[in-house]
Amino acid sequence: MLTLLLVALYACMPVAVMSSDQLPSPVFYLALVLCLFVVCRRSRVPASQVLADYRAFLYCYSVPLVVVLVSCAMHWRWAGSSVEAGLRGALGMPILLLGLHQVKPRLLRQSVWGVYAAALFATGYVAYLAYPSWLVRPETSVYNAVGYGNLMLLLSVISLYSLRWRLTPMRKLECTVKIVVAIAALAGFVLTQTRTGWMAVPVFAVLGVAMATGFRRPWRAAGLLAAIVVVAMALGASSPSLRDRVEEGYQQTMQCYDVSHPVDSSVCIRFQLWRAAWHAFSHNPVIGLGDHSLFRNWMKTRALPDGVVSKYVANNFGEPHNDMMQALSSFGVLGGLGLLLLYFAPAWLFLKRMGSGYPRDNRVAAAMGAAVCLGFAVFGITELMFRGMRTVSFYTMLVALFLVLSEPDNEAAA
Repeated sequence: MLTLLLVALYACMPVAVMSSDQLPSPVFYLALVLCLFVVCRRSRVPASQVLADYRAFLYCYSVPLVVVLVSCAMHWRWAGSSVEAGLRGALGMPILLLGLHQVKPRLLRQSVWGVYAAALFATGYVAYLAYPSWLVRPETSVYNAVGYGNLMLLLSVISLYSLRWRLTPMRKLECTVKIVVAIAALAGFVLTQTRTGWMAVPVFAVLGVAMATGFRRPWRAAGLLAAIVVVAMALGASSPSLRDRVEEGYQQTMQCYDVSHPVDSSVCIRFQLWRAAWHAFSHNPVIGLGDHSLFRNWMKTRALPDGVVSKYVANNFGEPHNDMMQALSSFGVLGGLGLLLLYFAPAWLFLKRMGSGYPRDNRVAAAMGAAVCLGFAVFGITELMFRGMRTVSFYTMLVALFLVLSEPDNEAAA
């Protein structure tokens, strides 16, 4: 019963992330509690073995918390939200790994039904907001359109990858459902008119082809990649609003080079915010400002007088719209290192497990995990994906899930 509850809770998490700004944190903490109960009641895989196998990874995943605590000590200032985010990763990850190892992989894979439900809900929500003109950009009450669109794209990719998993005896019906869900979520992503999310499409395409073919026939793999890119371009071009936004983005980019006269357009505001973050980092390269909340004050008191940002940007924005720039400005070079480890420590494990020597089901899980890590890394270039605790929790839960499902020994134990 406990393992069933844990799987059900995991299935609820994507839906909670896409539908509420309050539910994800309770779901995350409840998952941690259930994992602790499962570990206490069952011992399918010894806890000592799990912690030993992931020792190096867990050290890497704890670096962001250590960096924040060091910065707090150096500044003599408590960065409450950043400490909590670090704790969710540093303490949450080992607890999740311990708990999920007690669940059989065949049962644990069923949690992906939550991804399908979340994708369909998000598509319906975005369509409702865009109706009836389909030209109005849907601004959700959960995230801004960019963050919501990025997550929809990720859900679509996971749904598409899962075609190589068999979850039910009804193979044809199951594949049809997965394809419908993936196409619907991708269409919803297009409706959000998110331009920068398309930068992750080549990454997802390479991962998908690597998962499916292993690049054993390079020319066939190259042709498949080219076909995916063409289809993606055609899909993007099918939206007049998205085409207009891409053209507008190009024109605005050309206006952003004159630093002495900053333009307050959508693209140029991002450039100003990045320059302000770099300005803060260059003045505090080792330990940063000490907290995310101090960036707004820095723009008003330092960046604005130095001509880095306009008055409009200084008065109306409080974060740099870039995860790496926020990490560097808030916690210095160590903060940047911590964020890179958050992305690439798990990504390295996933990419290794996508090798042809691993069973198919494990390679599928590894591809999903790599898509999560690398997708967040690409999305974070132009959007603050780790703006709130909900995405920190969501990211940590997905990484733990796909790490466990991509283990070949764990699969054999099923």
